[in-house]
Amino acid sequence: VTFENKTSQNLAVAPWSWNFGPGLATVKSEMNDNERESKAVYLVQEEGKKKPTLETFAKGDKQPTLAWTWAGIQNRYFLSVLIPQNWKGGDFTASSEKIGTQKRMWGLAGEGDLKGPQFSIAVAGTTVEAKSKVEYNSDFYFGPKDYKAFLTLPYHLDRSIAFGFFGALGKIARNVLETFYGWTGNYGVAIIMLTVLLQAILFKFTIMQLKSAAQMKKVQPEMKRIQEKYKGNPEALNRETLNLYKKYNVNPLAGCLPLLIQLPIFLALFNALRTSWSLHGAKFVFWITDLSSKDPYYLLPILMGAVMFFQQKGNIPAGTDPSQAAMFKYMPLIFTLLFMNFPSGLVLYWLTNSLLTYGIQTLINRKIAKAN
Repeated sequence: VTFENKTSQNLAVAPWSWNFGPGLATVKSEMNDNERESKAVYLVQEEGKKKPTLETFAKGDKQPTLAWTWAGIQNRYFLSVLIPQNWKGGDFTASSEKIGTQKRMWGLAGEGDLKGPQFSIAVAGTTVEAKSKVEYNSDFYFGPKDYKAFLTLPYHLDRSIAFGFFGALGKIARNVLETFYGWTGNYGVAIIMLTVLLQAILFKFTIMQLKSAAQMKKVQPEMKRIQEKYKGNPEALNRETLNLYKKYNVNPLAGCLPLLIQLPIFLALFNALRTSWSLHGAKFVFWITDLSSKDPYYLLPILMGAVMFFQQKGNIPAGTDPSQAAMFKYMPLIFTLLFMNFPSGLVLYWLTNSLLTYGIQTLINRKIAKAN
């Protein structure tokens, strides 16, 4: 932006502002996540910290306490930011404005307002001397949140991509996914390959967890009898419970450690797939023509729920408390409803992972039954 004074007198320029929004262009796959994913953002570099920090804020005035590198608005797949070069931005003002309507609860709750962030960066007034000009040089970025492209740019735009708490693992997962895509040319196949690789890496821990669950299921009938017999005597109950575990060589905590090791990796992959721009418009097979969009016929989430149902059904110990059994019973239904509006690439990952786990679980249960 240039203010040029061609007169013979000094002229004052009133305070002005850069304005963004409301909202960004929203692709079909983002419609249900628009309000949650759309944010006003800015990047700050704190002294002593190697990496800059991405900050977000809601509507209302906000005066940043630290110098910022860039600021603007974003949603899941797109980013629009201003990057000042020879000037410093002032205060921010953010608000939320209606940009359209969207269905609520798959249309069961009617339609509601679709809102997007609106963002303003204040620029202080100045004086332009006679026969001179004042320039405000800035770079802009408006486009997809492409992690690989961002790494080639100097402004830390990659910080706008939310990899989650286990970000380092998520970046590794995304790099492996891109490698598999380079081999196959199909992101759906690449997701399946990545999930199989992950299961292979964690195979030992999966076996430990499933064996522990099978052993706990085996001792449940006796455990139920002990609980009934000593329900008024906690000390005797604890003693007999420990004796039961020793008798069958069961460690009730053995299934927890594998889960603690696996969970960060699964969450990292979950976030890596959820935020991957590469899946936008990527075809898989038949009706799945965009892995960043929900399954239009909900077949993947329904199939995923069915696999989870059989997986949970074979894993609920006899004698389990009715309330806990009900929770296990309805968990597949809850997950199915939850995943219905998730990107189909993400559902494909969870479906593949569930199928592999169910297959391993079935083999272990058969092996234990044969041994008995």
